[in-house]
Amino acid sequence: MRVCPFCGTENEVFFKFCLGCGADLDDALGSTAAEEAPAAELPAPLVASTAAVMPPAEESIEEPLPSTLVQHKPSTDTSHRPRVERRRETASRRLPAASGRLVLILEDGTDGAVYDLAPERTVIGREGADICFPHDDFLALRHAEFVFSGNQLVLTPLATTNGVFVQVSHEVELRNGDVFRIGQELLRFELLAEVIKAPFAGPDDAVRLGSPIPEGAWGRLGQLIAPATWGAVYLLGGSDIYLGRERGDITFPGDGFVSGLHAVVMQREDRYFLKDLGSSNGTYYRLSRAMPLRRGALVLAGQQLFRVEH
Repeated sequence: MRVCPFCGTENEVFFKFCLGCGADLDDALGSTAAEEAPAAELPAPLVASTAAVMPPAEESIEEPLPSTLVQHKPSTDTSHRPRVERRRETASRRLPAASGRLVLILEDGTDGAVYDLAPERTVIGREGADICFPHDDFLALRHAEFVFSGNQLVLTPLATTNGVFVQVSHEVELRNGDVFRIGQELLRFELLAEVIKAPFAGPDDAVRLGSPIPEGAWGRLGQLIAPATWGAVYLLGGSDIYLGRERGDITFPGDGFVSGLHAVVMQREDRYFLKDLGSSNGTYYRLSRAMPLRRGALVLAGQQLFRVEH
């Protein structure tokens, strides 16, 4: 029902005018409703709360049970979980950090491949070694061994035919039977006093004939052209014997890898030394025993030339 606000007459809801006084009910009721309608309250201004806001609690996500156990009471046996952790540890475990490396020197003098040295020992060779060069026929299967001893890196030659050579960076003492290399010349150092101690008797016990030792000669250099074959032999006498391609007491004019003045063999009382004279390609001494290596040392094994960094 619609009640007229002027005369109080009740009218049907669809009447536009009041039956009692004829007033327009739409206008009368509309204005009255607007006057009587309470004013809408404005929302209170937002005030930043000074209370600490706690993050929502994290939901606990339980590992789902296998489908075959859904109908049963969950098992308290968690023996399967350590296996998962062990797999994660294995996947994240790293190999021990390398303690040094070998840098391969190419024929043009630039750096080539780099090979890490293990913290304890590393063997190089042709096959079955830690670092292999299968196409280098001058290498033995296991040719040389690099071993860290404290803060030193020690190079040990293994039982090989061609040996391991280290570049001469300072005077190296020579002993009877030592071998060194300048250019492409492989030279064996021998003391005559040791040579004449060798038996000279033939199979019939006769003493072999030989030329007398020249006065002042104390040693010799033999040119090795094959494992058991000597080429030229050079007698050593005096205190300093110079080797080179163009100058010196012993020259190798046909070897373009030998510098004009390359190296010197020195006598100091009863001791003998080898020294490089700033040659372009260096002088290399064959190791007969283990030797500590300095940083930046050059090592020649087979046809591979390395720079040692550690």
